[in-house]
Amino acid sequence: MTAEVHALADTLPPLLMAAKRIAGSVIGVHGRRRAGPGDSFWQYRAARAGDCVRQIDWRQSARSQHLQVRETEWTTAQTVHLWCDDSPTLDWRSMPRLPSKSERAKVLALAISLLLLRGGERVCPFGADPIGGERQLDRLALALAAGAKPTPSPVVTAGHGVVLISDFLAPADQWRTTLKALFRQGVVGHLLQVLDPAEETFPYAGHIDFHGIDRRISVAVGRAQDVGQAYRERMRDHCQDLTRLAQSLGWTHLIHRTDHPPQTALLALYARLSERPRW
Repeated sequence: MTAEVHALADTLPPLLMAAKRIAGSVIGVHGRRRAGPGDSFWQYRAARAGDCVRQIDWRQSARSQHLQVRETEWTTAQTVHLWCDDSPTLDWRSMPRLPSKSERAKVLALAISLLLLRGGERVCPFGADPIGGERQLDRLALALAAGAKPTPSPVVTAGHGVVLISDFLAPADQWRTTLKALFRQGVVGHLLQVLDPAEETFPYAGHIDFHGIDRRISVAVGRAQDVGQAYRERMRDHCQDLTRLAQSLGWTHLIHRTDHPPQTALLALYARLSERPRW
């Protein structure tokens, strides 16, 4: 590992602690808890058209006005690949009191991994071989320290799921090819878009000099408030394009702002991952 990776790895213990604290504060998490193949009884439900007669619990049905089906709990572990964008655009915050997008993205990646592992699922860095157990967190943390490829490799085992965490500021068309390649492999995924509040609200006024991340691009705006509305509309359209792209593939798209509690995004993402898998 390079010296830079070692330096970043030194910052990961606090990120791991933050991820465990955030994951521990999320209530209402019950592992898989959904119907599917397994031996453990989960619940009774009213019979529906298409149910097999063998599924009906006649003893329970005799106590009810409707036929009752006995459901078992889904016990087959799903495998989720996590990709956390390491692009320079994420290493930014609009105010010192806010975490950078990169920091929040890494914490959320570790926290969702922890919840999934505790629920009996398997989690791995994007494209790696999955293993279970919370020791996987160290492996994920090292992967975060090493950094991610600019775009996730579209080589994932069919039937596995993916979570992509980024600010997704590149045009949606640039993501279309990658996401469609994953879709064609039978992969269902989730996009978690991490944004700084200034990137949504554009709170600037007066003369502002805007600089690119590498400072090779500089734009001077005399009255920033005059372009604010056009900017906000363009950002809204961009996010809607991502949502439509995700929905067209049967994926989901969540937006999280770094001035909002991370638990909100974590619980929303976990809820989507905890639904009956479609892959």
